[in-house]
Parts: sequence; structure tokens; C-alpha cells
Amino acid sequence: VSSSLLHADRLKSDIARDNKLKHEIERANKLEHAMRIAGFKNKIVHLKGFVDNIKQDKTWEQIQENLIKHIAEKNFEVLIWDGYPYVEKGFTGVIPSIQREVPDIQLATVVEESNRHNCTESWSGKVRGL
Repeated sequence: VSSSLLHADRLKSDIARDNKLKHEIERANKLEHAMRIAGFKNKIVHLKGFVDNIKQDKTWEQIQENLIKHIAEKNFEVLIWDGYPYVEKGFTGVIPSIQREVPDIQLATVVEESNRHNCTESWSGKVRGL
């Protein structure tokens, strides 16, 4: 009996993970479609990551440097993310550095209306043109 319960729990976990993955793929496809409709035909990079509590160490600094270098070398023209507010110790903390190092990059974020004020307020003074 316990083996069957473990199998059922594992199956539920797999289904939940698959549903989350499907949801993220769906979001990315909708985001790409919206960007194309809005006239962004340029090279777009979609940034995703941990929202907060990234350990601020040499490894994280190296990841940021490599990311910025990659974006510059690949000539991405638009950086987009999923509407998360600016958090210094989150993945959004690197966005001002990207804009500084790749000054021609356009920034875009998709924000639900209910979160628009908080998101906009968090980015005030951090980046240009958002």
C-alpha cells in the first residue's frame, strides 16, 4: 500500500511540475507574440531568474558579467522580463547594469494591471525608458 501511495504522490508532483512548465511556456509564447504585434522585430532576450535572496558573491558577479557580455556580443536589442519589481538581490538587480553596459538596449516588461503601480515605483530612478 505505501508503495502505491508514494507512486501516487510522485505522479501528482510530476503533473504539477508539468503544468507549471506548460504555463511558463504559454506565458513566454504570449509574450513573444505580444512583442511581435507591438512591432518589436528585433533580437529579443527574455530574462528570467530568482526573484530575491541571490547570494551576492563572486560567483553571482561572474554570472552577471557573463550575462552582460553575452547580451552585448549577441546584439540583443530588447530585454524583456515578466513584470517583476526591482530587487537588488534578485535577478532584476542586474537590469540597470545591463542597460549601463548596453546603452542602446530597449527595456520592456509585462505587468498585470493590479501590480503596475508597485512595479513602476520600484523601477523609478533605476533605469531609463521604462
